[in-house]
Amino acid sequence: RVDWSKSIGFNGNTLKYVQIRALMTLQERRSTDVKREVLEVVEALLERQRGLAPPEMRSMLQSVPFDWFWLATTDSLTSGLFIGFAICFPVAFAV
Repeated sequence: RVDWSKSIGFNGNTLKYVQIRALMTLQERRSTDVKREVLEVVEALLERQRGLAPPEMRSMLQSVPFDWFWLATTDSLTSGLFIGFAICFPVAFAV
């Protein structure tokens, strides 16, 4: 038996949301460049679908359990590393 209770949400008799699950071909532990490109393609697809959807269905979003989270984390860690370099090297030469 299939349980749709987490994929379809009602408020009384009014349909509030529908979740559509899909499987991407993005392999785990790919570079941030590959992940960013895939994210851009997915976001572009959603924008096209929002343009075609009736007003009630335009609040579409997508989520991935790990990859987008790790993409943001990697970007922040890399940025923090270079900010650290920008601070520590001038200070090291000044001392």
